[in-house]
Amino acid sequence: MMDTDPLIAEIRVIRQAISAEFNHDPKLMYAYYQHLEQELRATGKYLFVDVDKVGRLTKVSQLQPA
Repeated sequence: MMDTDPLIAEIRVIRQAISAEFNHDPKLMYAYYQHLEQELRATGKYLFVDVDKVGRLTKVSQLQPA
């Protein structure tokens, strides 16, 4: 059997920890990341690329802080 790459093992540990924070509920995790995205967009510090459901670019936006 092949040994797991140490970097891959570390990533898996981190992903498990993040999942545990949300009680392994993908809906809770998704809602959190949607909220975080809105907060980050509102700062105006970050550039966001929006795509449609098949991955085609729809717009690039950078909101200005209110």
